[in-house]
Amino acid sequence: MKHLDILQKLNEIYNANFYFVGGFVRDMLSGIYSDDYDIATDILPDDILKISEQKGITAIPTGIKHGTVTVLLDGKNLEITTFREDFENNGRHAAVKFTKYIKQDSFRRDFTINAIYQDSTGKIYDFHDGQNDLKKGRVKFIGKPEERINEDYLRVLRFFRFFADFDKTGISVREKDLLDAMYNHADKVSLLSADRITQEFIKLSKSENYAKGFACLVSFDNLAKLFSFDSRTVNSKDLSVTKNLDPFVKLALLYRNNLTEFLANRHFNFSNNQKKLIKSILKANIHNLTEDNAKILAVKFGVDIVSFVSIANYLSGSLIKLELDEIQDILNSDLPKFEVTGADLIALGFVADKTLGLNLAAIKQYWLDNNFINKEKCLQFARSLQESSL
Repeated sequence: MKHLDILQKLNEIYNANFYFVGGFVRDMLSGIYSDDYDIATDILPDDILKISEQKGITAIPTGIKHGTVTVLLDGKNLEITTFREDFENNGRHAAVKFTKYIKQDSFRRDFTINAIYQDSTGKIYDFHDGQNDLKKGRVKFIGKPEERINEDYLRVLRFFRFFADFDKTGISVREKDLLDAMYNHADKVSLLSADRITQEFIKLSKSENYAKGFACLVSFDNLAKLFSFDSRTVNSKDLSVTKNLDPFVKLALLYRNNLTEFLANRHFNFSNNQKKLIKSILKANIHNLTEDNAKILAVKFGVDIVSFVSIANYLSGSLIKLELDEIQDILNSDLPKFEVTGADLIALGFVADKTLGLNLAAIKQYWLDNNFINKEKCLQFARSLQESSL
């Protein structure tokens, strides 16, 4: 089903007017097509739920407080939000009231390029010259930047995400009103929850041009300080190296020289696995990584740890691209596996107490120091440990 057919079908089912808006329209006008639809409408959410029930259509009140209902239509989950306008907000939460007018709905959106609508006939509704800004490569707040930021402090951070993807030649940060608003309200970002901030940083890290967005962010000293950024590590030396990495890893690489501060910053809320990765990197404390010792370090500390360190070293200039590629080839090869287990030691007569783990660690270090010798020689070494303890 073509995207305009979706709107036409919704119009017929609910006897209302439905429009694509936001990212889908913005990207479509940029030549990027997806099926990630944001849909706006003039019908009330309760009416959508009521009509859906009558016609046997699955509809879920996923964000009913803010007017959002998810409708399952022809195998697609369509997120539909009723036209609304903010009438009360404190920078973190907003109360809304519904409206029948598309133009009123447009004024509560953040940037001009995100407030372009398309109806079922393909007609474009652009009340804030967003198409022109998109063409020029300018990320511009609707109306006064200070007012938009005061509605939701997260818009300070959202700006850098759209800057990364859509700005051309830095045009977006040449306006005094925007710069003043960003500087004057940066401290209010600290009032946001760590969850919202972290989600926004991860979203920015998904961008192919994420380093550009973060470089713009750290140009605001108060934001760099708030998030413990070392501006010297925010560069776009070779984005092809980080292109396919997990977004969290890409973000952590920007903090490669101050991972301790990254982990401790109270404005972030990372998962246990994400914290574990950073703690493991810090604990490994690898200072001299080369092609010669990469295999041993990977077996000892893990491929993910050594891979992170190798890319961090390249970005910082202590490895050249050829060395990085060679190390990555090693990490992608079949690495040796330590085959001795606790059960093997118990079979040799070792006592199954707290010393068992210490002995196993000593044997593994012997295996590493002797170029991954075979299991039988490792067990011979184990016997010598046992004899020396008698």
